[in-house]
Amino acid sequence: MLRSGRCGLPSTAPPSSLLTGLVHHWHLGEATGSRLDSIGTAHLTPIGEPVQVEGILGNAVQLSPTTADFLYVNSDPTLRLNGTDFTIAGWLMLDSVSPMPILGKWQSGSKEYLLQCDGSTLSIIVSSNGLAAFTLAGSVLVETGIWYFFAAWYDTVLDTLYISIDNGVPEEDLYVDGVFGANSDFCLGYEGVAENYFAGRLNSISIWKRLLTLAERNSLYNSGAGLAYPFS
Repeated sequence: MLRSGRCGLPSTAPPSSLLTGLVHHWHLGEATGSRLDSIGTAHLTPIGEPVQVEGILGNAVQLSPTTADFLYVNSDPTLRLNGTDFTIAGWLMLDSVSPMPILGKWQSGSKEYLLQCDGSTLSIIVSSNGLAAFTLAGSVLVETGIWYFFAAWYDTVLDTLYISIDNGVPEEDLYVDGVFGANSDFCLGYEGVAENYFAGRLNSISIWKRLLTLAERNSLYNSGAGLAYPFS
């Protein structure tokens, strides 16, 4: 039942603060075709045979190396994270804990940022010049068949990179060189340096060009149940 405000009109809750600074959100629940960006125009084109499966928040996308599945969008300035605070967050379920990419812009000579499974934990890798690589690994051991909430962020004031799993205490490390910005494609489930693919499910992935507060990350995790866009 809606509460009545002044003059008897229904009152509505204000928009979630999680919409502020949000530049991209992909639910990834479509059955076929492009996986739509709810905020911008960075709609993801499927390669291989991505399929719709049950997710943590409605349906999700299943990617497999067997059929060389991934999703991508051509270079978009809003996906460059150079010179800005940023937060990347979403949900995943692994079919394997072998080293493999999750998402990012990571191609030979044009490395920017990459979230990956490194074989036992999740990590974020960034480059300052398109060639070098700086890695921050999480400490939480990941397993197959379990939904995990991940968040990675970079604070340009503190020059510090962070990564957290299931909204636990984040790993952090000083990183002063910033993130390279280039024209490389943005991919979910693929990276072009080792030509490696993701095995598992992805659901409700978002990118902000700002830092989220602990309370906002708590809201997204929602005690393991997740919070669907528009986060209200």
